[in-house]
Amino acid sequence: MLTTILKRAQEGLLLSVSFLRTCGIDSYAMPEIINLMATSVSEYVDYEEDDGVGIWKIEDLPAAIEAGDMENAEQHYVETASDPEMESVVVTIGGVEEMDSKVLDHVEDNWTDVAEQSDVDFTAYVADGIARLSISQKNEADNVLTKGFKEFEPALEWAKEKQNS
Repeated sequence: MLTTILKRAQEGLLLSVSFLRTCGIDSYAMPEIINLMATSVSEYVDYEEDDGVGIWKIEDLPAAIEAGDMENAEQHYVETASDPEMESVVVTIGGVEEMDSKVLDHVEDNWTDVAEQSDVDFTAYVADGIARLSISQKNEADNVLTKGFKEFEPALEWAKEKQNS
């Protein structure tokens, strides 16, 4: 049963604490399972953690910027990624197939500052097309190695590798 629950959590399926209790999950296993579940940070952004790697999933970056939704998400990033144990993060970014200068300016201005405040060493950006490269190059924070990926799994593998090095 625990394997099934963990698999569902990793796939992003909604699991509640009460559901876990009805499945017979005891209080010792509960923190590990809860750690695998995504947390909604804002309307467009979810957060989860995998083996010490912070993972932010932005559904639609241009819409999130337009709606003013990124301020809370960026504050969450600073607070969470400032943990000295967190050295690597993954940021998946949707809605950037056709990026405009407003999005790139936001990344350059805000995400550089956010990265510097958090002291994260490694950031993997996952996005479609050339956006992943544009975004990773626009983060100009000192002492942060950024890398763009087109798929989530290789990005997470890279971040875990860097986290454990």
